[in-house]
Amino acid sequence: MEGRDELDTPGPTRKKQRNQHKPIPSEQELWPIIKYYWSLGFNDKCIASHTIDHFDQMEYGLSDTTVKRLRNKWGLKGTRQQRHTHETLAPFIQEIRSRFPTMGARTMVSTLRLDYGIKAAEKSVREYLLLTEPEAVLARKRYQWKRKVFWCAGVNDLIVLDQHDKWKRFELYIHAGLDPFSGYIHWLKVWWTNRNPKLIASYYLDAAARQEGIPLLTQSDCGRENNSVANCHTWIRHQLDPSLRDTLQHRWKYKTHNIKSEAFYSYFRRRFSPGFESILDYGIRSNLLDLADPLERLLFRTPRRQDKRKILPCGIPAIIRDKPNMYGAKDYKIIVSPEMLNDARQQWAPPDDPVFELVPPSFQRHVQAIYTTLGRPTVSSATFWTTYARLLEALRTVPDEICVPDEILQEASAFEVEVPILSNLRNIRMGDIPIGESVEKITGLRSAVCDDSEDEVARSLYESGEEMDADEMGLDLREFADFTDSE
Repeated sequence: MEGRDELDTPGPTRKKQRNQHKPIPSEQELWPIIKYYWSLGFNDKCIASHTIDHFDQMEYGLSDTTVKRLRNKWGLKGTRQQRHTHETLAPFIQEIRSRFPTMGARTMVSTLRLDYGIKAAEKSVREYLLLTEPEAVLARKRYQWKRKVFWCAGVNDLIVLDQHDKWKRFELYIHAGLDPFSGYIHWLKVWWTNRNPKLIASYYLDAAARQEGIPLLTQSDCGRENNSVANCHTWIRHQLDPSLRDTLQHRWKYKTHNIKSEAFYSYFRRRFSPGFESILDYGIRSNLLDLADPLERLLFRTPRRQDKRKILPCGIPAIIRDKPNMYGAKDYKIIVSPEMLNDARQQWAPPDDPVFELVPPSFQRHVQAIYTTLGRPTVSSATFWTTYARLLEALRTVPDEICVPDEILQEASAFEVEVPILSNLRNIRMGDIPIGESVEKITGLRSAVCDDSEDEVARSLYESGEEMDADEMGLDLREFADFTDSE
């Protein structure tokens, strides 16, 4: 009884404790972010870590357990849950193979995940390729990199740009700009020319607008088409930092020293180009396309309608770009206002210039109207020439007065305008620049490029703009060139 009386005696009132876990963001906000990191192949712990960076961590929390629960709810299954076999993977791999004939297992795994939402073990894909195309696997094994050293201070230290003319026979010209530190591709454009300075400047300004800033420097070979980018970037740097007014904030690379863009195009040629070149060549061999015919040239250029439902993830380089601190690096991006970018665009890439028209607007309207009457057929690598032939046949029946006359199709060379480089500016690509304050003054880089004396060689390379073979520097870079058997 004593014990009972003691229990029944009212004591001090206990406050109800709140749950110690922070609330999670709404599922509507979490869905696209978790889906994005899942598509990059991250596990639940990594997804939680990266996802919560998008929210106020003082207010919200997110655990890997919660990520797993939400994944299961949304049908974002892992590799083991999907349980793919050679038989279930076969149709998807064959479809990818039709577009990318030389793709290896590791890249194939990423493509399956990004394009089809399929998570498959690299081992399974490699085994399938060994069974179905053993000779091709052996051919990929024999490929070897020639290692070179390229020094870059961090994200947005540099954007390298270059053109690519291997599709000239199709009257298609390629231009790319990338961040060599992260490998992030700022643009990869196909147009009917890549020699017009205003067009190339627009690529640079579009990239600057997307990330709301510019790098410290731009770099290219000595092609005249890059003059507007050099001028535009220099003009913006001068507006933001008057101490740089006597320098050109662009680095020219001579001969074959624009190494990062060359490496990118080498990969582009091996992995991406062969399948698409095969499709384009088929149209010419089969007499489906005559580039001497003005009507066919315009129809071939006409863009298909945008598919707004499709999302193209940027890939892992985007993580390095967005979160350089995770890789022990810095982001040297210089914030630029939209107003300043618009001023630069009016000077170096005026939007009303005819070089920005893929086809005349009147012709585009006629093609879209015919495309609609045909039932808006899906355009893919498999249906491209069939759709093209149907559109061409329909266009042949259009009255002559609404067809585009021959003279509207000028040669691309007619749009290759001369843009002189800004005068009285020092070129920063000088091998005798002293280490220290001069480099900081010329580039605007306020922190030391390298702090350790053992990095003296790399620092001098950065300042001179040169690259060297790894063997010349006595460096062992094997840890950066570790390939799978199938790659």
